[in-house]
Amino acid sequence: MHTPQNFPKDRHYRSLSSWLAHLRIVADLPYPGWALMPTLMTMAKDHVDGGAFSFMWFDPVAERPAALWIEPVSDAAYRGFLAGQRDIFDEYPVRLMIETRGRAIRALENTPEYEAGPMYQHVLRPLGVFWGMGVPVGLGDGSIGFASACRPRDRGAYAESEWATWERFADCLGNLDRKGNRWANLPPAAVAETDSSTLWLARDGRLLTHGPSLRKLLFLLQGKPLGPPTWSRCDREALPGEVLAIAERMHDPDAPARMEMELERDSGRFHFIIERLQATPEMPSAPIGIGIRHFEPIDLAAARRLWGWPMSPQEKRILLATARNASLQQTAEVLGIGIGTLKGYINALLERFGADTRDALLERVLAVRPEGCARSEAAASRPH
Repeated sequence: MHTPQNFPKDRHYRSLSSWLAHLRIVADLPYPGWALMPTLMTMAKDHVDGGAFSFMWFDPVAERPAALWIEPVSDAAYRGFLAGQRDIFDEYPVRLMIETRGRAIRALENTPEYEAGPMYQHVLRPLGVFWGMGVPVGLGDGSIGFASACRPRDRGAYAESEWATWERFADCLGNLDRKGNRWANLPPAAVAETDSSTLWLARDGRLLTHGPSLRKLLFLLQGKPLGPPTWSRCDREALPGEVLAIAERMHDPDAPARMEMELERDSGRFHFIIERLQATPEMPSAPIGIGIRHFEPIDLAAARRLWGWPMSPQEKRILLATARNASLQQTAEVLGIGIGTLKGYINALLERFGADTRDALLERVLAVRPEGCARSEAAASRPH
């Protein structure tokens, strides 16, 4: 019997075809593309050699970027992109990038001007990378995305075979934000706490603590529609307006010293604990502490953890669909299968993984803490 502690030794479930199939499953989930992008960019590491991965949304009507996610999160790269984006789009015209399927990058990389150019100076150098590849992605809402991978100079330029793999990766993202997503017909999923972080807000508006986990939460909090990437700033502008209003009130000594609030986003529920901290000799103006807990939709949380599990794509879809508080009849209709077939799949999964109920199997999946998809199998193999 295959269990999370006993993965197949032939690594079939981590092959290129399995990786692409799992990407499609994640992209099919009924969440905005930006809410899925941190997961998808983390998964990009499994079959593409790179030191940095990014996805940019480009509004073709306004002809400007709508948002950018970079993995790993880099304050310097974000600040550089914001400061130099006009020059970057002069260097990499969007129309040219679409027409050449990104291959225009290759010509630029082999010119003496490349290292002095705005993209390398503002974004790539802070990330410690040199060679890149990026392909356009047509998204379901009519906007354009650009999926990019970059690696250090000593690893050499990307070969055509690597570009082909990256194009297949980008093709999987074409399902994002499409209208009429069948999964949207199912009830909303329950949520489970998946991440947390804490920041300190100084009286002058500076964020005194920040890091990758916090940046990801601030990114997911930006909501819809996507706007300027203020979440990447190191000051009060990075915070949701509702949270900032409470935090600024707390600088008044007559205000309550502690308050809590929740915000609902497409990416889940966010719970905030906002407190006035004690002043110290080093910091006479007491900062405001803001704790953030993220409760992610269960199907999305489970999808992030299922990479590498010995399940077929259909079995994964069934497990994720049943996580959305739906009846078996609703689930069967959305998946386009008969209810008897659905029950057969579910019973086979429960038997294979030694679980008594679907909820028990989901709990086992959620207990695996993903540490980056490249390491998810090792995480899954540890005792729960």
